[in-house]
Amino acid sequence: MSPRSKSSSAATVANPCQPPFLGSMTSLCKAGVWGPIVPMGKLLRVLIPLIDLWCFFLLNAGGAFFMAMFFGICVTSILEYLDVVSKHLTRSPSPRLRLMPCIRLYRKIWIVERMLNAIFSAALLPIMLLNWTSVQIFAGFVTISRHSVVQMPQYLMFPIVWWNCIALNLSVTTLSSYIYGNSGRIMGQLGKLRCQLRFRFGRKLAHRELRSCTPLKIKFGNNFIDGMTPIVNQDLAWNQTMSLMLLGKS
Repeated sequence: MSPRSKSSSAATVANPCQPPFLGSMTSLCKAGVWGPIVPMGKLLRVLIPLIDLWCFFLLNAGGAFFMAMFFGICVTSILEYLDVVSKHLTRSPSPRLRLMPCIRLYRKIWIVERMLNAIFSAALLPIMLLNWTSVQIFAGFVTISRHSVVQMPQYLMFPIVWWNCIALNLSVTTLSSYIYGNSGRIMGQLGKLRCQLRFRFGRKLAHRELRSCTPLKIKFGNNFIDGMTPIVNQDLAWNQTMSLMLLGKS
């Protein structure tokens, strides 16, 4: 469980009426203060923070943990496989002995990339990027322009969430863009090795094999993540945040 979840639960123990937590939505809180003592008041004062803590645990274990860890491990594994191909290209002095094994290994990595896209590209990755970007926009708007409206310590939640979303967006899009860039460089190295083959028949055969290989891509919907995606994603989020601030002032 994250430290933020533990600190939030400790804050609700001290003051169960802090919005936006569960205690502030009950009839026991009057004007932000815990109401008169009722027969079950002490039990509810302990039970409500426990419910909040359980909700935080479910959100972390079932949402952020799965998305960040599972997707990050899969993408990092593909990057490690590409590093293996890149190292194998420099082992043997003969271009023929290096080229064909690397092409076969690259095709195996291509199958892994297809399996990863079949799991994430249709729904999970678009939902992750859409939700994180939306939360980043609104959390950034509150952090910058509503610091005088939201009271402490509730205000501290918004900059923490804001920076978390920025870090998640940048890490996911940057790691995914490395797959496209690294695989493109390996394809270029394989093309140079093909030109170094001695016999014309071998060059034709290698050219035919290379035509069946394409750069690896992490897809979301009908698009894919390349080197410009992290910049475009952050540009969209910051533009929308600034637009909300201008609308708030007008």
